Amino acid sequence: MRHIHAVRASAVGALVAALLVSGSAGTAGVAGSTAQIRASAVASLIHAAFAGTQIRLHNLGREHAEGAYLTWHEPNTSFIRLGPVASGAEALFTIPEYVVNTGPHGTLKYYVNQISVRSISADWQDAGFRLIFRLESAGAELKGYHTAFGKSLRDIGAPDLALKEMRITAVMPPAERARSISYEPVRVDFTSEVVATATCHHKGVDLCNELRRFRNRLRDLVERELAAALNREETRDRVAEAVRAHLPDLMRAARVRDFGAVTGVAMAGDLLAVTYTPR
Repeated sequence: MRHIHAVRASAVGALVAALLVSGSAGTAGVAGSTAQIRASAVASLIHAAFAGTQIRLHNLGREHAEGAYLTWHEPNTSFIRLGPVASGAEALFTIPEYVVNTGPHGTLKYYVNQISVRSISADWQDAGFRLIFRLESAGAELKGYHTAFGKSLRDIGAPDLALKEMRITAVMPPAERARSISYEPVRVDFTSEVVATATCHHKGVDLCNELRRFRNRLRDLVERELAAALNREETRDRVAEAVRAHLPDLMRAARVRDFGAVTGVAMAGDLLAVTYTPR
């Protein structure tokens, strides 16, 4: 499951160098001078800071009794683990099972199966930096199991469904932090599409409609957990630290020779207007 996205410092430096833009070093004011740097160059540094981040969505375990009921639910098997540069912090959480009552046909129970990160990318749009996680599973994303009359029918009579086009996007408005560039609290969006492998209608139930409700609950949970991880003070501080190491190069490309520290950041189209104090 582990997808480690290693980024060498030399490679990051080369990428930043390729993205640098000459800008204005000279707009001085009461709060300091302002230079413009390309936002995509900073996005590449944020991408590097979150390299190695892992997300696992899973709640399927072995069959066991839970009171009078049978279940395959396994708690605390989902996690978000940030990459080492972004602190390496880990948050465990539980995805509840989803139960569909089919009346005389028994009960269908659905679980999330081994969804993990396939790739991480970052870019820049009008609202700020975007950190994008694309997800995948080795098998069916939504596994179904069937119980009737107090007995386990395992996965007989409970068709699996797929989650396609799974993508989590974190929008990160740029901000000054710790005399460098980081981001304000993020907005996270998790999108996916529920797809039946055969038919949506099963045992008198519209499974696609039912599992869209499950998908929506999963979406809300993942958005909340990832936002909490990204919004941690330590995480934003670590990103500021990672960007700070490259600020001298970014500012020299903007014809700034006396850069000392960032005091403010504003969006300016594809550029960041960076207010700074001299050395």
